[in-house]
Amino acid sequence: MVHDYVPFYFAPRSPMLFTINNGNVPGCAYRQDDIVHIASSIERIRQLGLDYVFSNANAATALASFFSSLDDLEEVDWGLICEPPRLEGYCRYWQNNLGNPRYVQRMEKRMAEFLVHCGVPIAAVIEVGVRTSQMADRVSAALKGAAWAPEIRVVPGWYY
Repeated sequence: MVHDYVPFYFAPRSPMLFTINNGNVPGCAYRQDDIVHIASSIERIRQLGLDYVFSNANAATALASFFSSLDDLEEVDWGLICEPPRLEGYCRYWQNNLGNPRYVQRMEKRMAEFLVHCGVPIAAVIEVGVRTSQMADRVSAALKGAAWAPEIRVVPGWYY
């Protein structure tokens, strides 16, 4: 079941972040400046021996196919994920465009996911991305004295 997995997108600026930042989630007062990204890598997940699969589209849709071999990474539509115009190396746009056959399912395909089964240990997190230096300071203060010390990066391009 998809809900047995921890999802990671292959690119930043998810549609849910956009929705949250625009105040369209009832009961959620957070905006993008309040949200931190945790990032890992396929290499780190493999190094830790964690079970994973990945999808070539939003894992909750019928459009998605699932793969467990990294040889199948070409099934992800990297052209949509990385095409210009870019911000921080990734396409700025998520929305579908019914007037252009290439973009009819852009959002669903850009929501391809790397899914780690049952949980992700803190050791898998290799960096924390934040939008502002103020949030970087807050995260640094929260982690002060902790044994875990990921890189904390200010990456406004991961946000809208």
